[in-house]
Amino acid sequence: MNVLIVEDEAVAARRLERLTHRILGENAARIAVAHEIAAARRYLAENLFDVVLLDLKLAGEEGFDLMSEGVGLVPVIVVSAHPDRAIDAFEHAVLDFVPKPVVRSEEHTSEL
Repeated sequence: MNVLIVEDEAVAARRLERLTHRILGENAARIAVAHEIAAARRYLAENLFDVVLLDLKLAGEEGFDLMSEGVGLVPVIVVSAHPDRAIDAFEHAVLDFVPKPVVRSEEHTSEL
């Protein structure tokens, strides 16, 4: 599975990358990280991805702009610290909305 992570915060991007590797295991053929919309556009123009993990607030840019420009048929999962934007995300036909901070269910359960 080819995954594109679009996240401007380096720490959050590395965490998403690690979690994606853990969840997909050997099925993670390629995980690319774009820290800005321009880089994400280039990745999408030059590569095929099975899913995009997309932050909504990207250094002054809006993640939804990328969706309106042609993520198109690639399923998008929004990963955002702005849960109030979940309805907006689903209006853009995203696959899912994951609030930050992202934790695996085992990590969350062990904290209880």
